[in-house]
Amino acid sequence: MTGYLGLAFLAGLLSCISVCFLPLIPAYIAYLGGRAVGHPGEPAPRQLVTVLGNALLFIAGFSTVFILFGAAAGLLGANLTQYRSVLLKAAGIALIVMALPWSGRCPG
Repeated sequence: MTGYLGLAFLAGLLSCISVCFLPLIPAYIAYLGGRAVGHPGEPAPRQLVTVLGNALLFIAGFSTVFILFGAAAGLLGANLTQYRSVLLKAAGIALIVMALPWSGRCPG
């Protein structure tokens, strides 16, 4: 069980360098940094608690959305298993149709 948790953690770290997530990191850090200096009269420990709270809420929000999407996809996929052969054929046909415009552009 511990190996699976380590593997899941590693996959999460690797996903942070994906093209979908990497451009968000500077904006996220800038947002949190702005929140830290947004209240200059507050003591440093209070600012740290504010930034940590905002970071945890951000993570909780993203986690909730992705967990719900994953659960919905799993439920949908489980209900479509009886149509697997039909869906595989339809996906194959769709793939071929989408590739047709590129068929004349192969280098050779």
